[in-house]
Amino acid sequence: MRYVDRAFVEHVCEINSNYSVTKEVIDGVSFWHIDNFLVRPDDFTHYLKESFPIGSANDWGFDQAPGHRQWIPAIWVRPIEQHLLERFAPNAVLNWATNIYRGDMTARRQNYLPHTDESNNIFNLWLNETCMGGTAMYRCKRMGNSHSARSAYGGGYDFFRDYHVRKNTAEPWRAFKGNDDWEMYHIVEMKYNRLSWYEGWNWHAAYIEPEWYTEEDRYSLIGVDY
Repeated sequence: MRYVDRAFVEHVCEINSNYSVTKEVIDGVSFWHIDNFLVRPDDFTHYLKESFPIGSANDWGFDQAPGHRQWIPAIWVRPIEQHLLERFAPNAVLNWATNIYRGDMTARRQNYLPHTDESNNIFNLWLNETCMGGTAMYRCKRMGNSHSARSAYGGGYDFFRDYHVRKNTAEPWRAFKGNDDWEMYHIVEMKYNRLSWYEGWNWHAAYIEPEWYTEEDRYSLIGVDY
């Protein structure tokens, strides 16, 4: 067993007082980036990796999520959560996990395809010093080139329902660039110790080329507002 006290959690979760915030608007969709977010990102990463069990996302019912993850009770990242609620998303109810991906992982139930988290806010803290790819964003051609699944409630609900029905397959991972239903329009770029923030209703998927991250895991902390 590992014992940690509040002072230790506050130490590894300490947030930089001089981080920078930038906003970019791509095709009318807003993305925010908070750079140099943590004071000790290496210590924080080590804390997460050593403190929480890792499980297959698919095994635990998260069909749209590839790879593995750790589910993190909010108390163990409380300083980060409190800061985000105070500064950026006061009404959010955040659920915390890590995303652990590899370029040579198995894609199950076509989970390289775009999905929506049906949430107002997603925060993604990138924790790899070597960064490649990020989160790909898509337009849904069958929903009038919509960026967001919110429009499902305005006439595209049949597709919104059907997109959840994926083929029950296991196949090599691939970086999805689009097809007759989807057009990729942006990649939210990974950057070490950057917290990326965007609306979870927007169609998105992990973007990793198969030859990337075969010697180490791609690792990030996510907070999803359900």
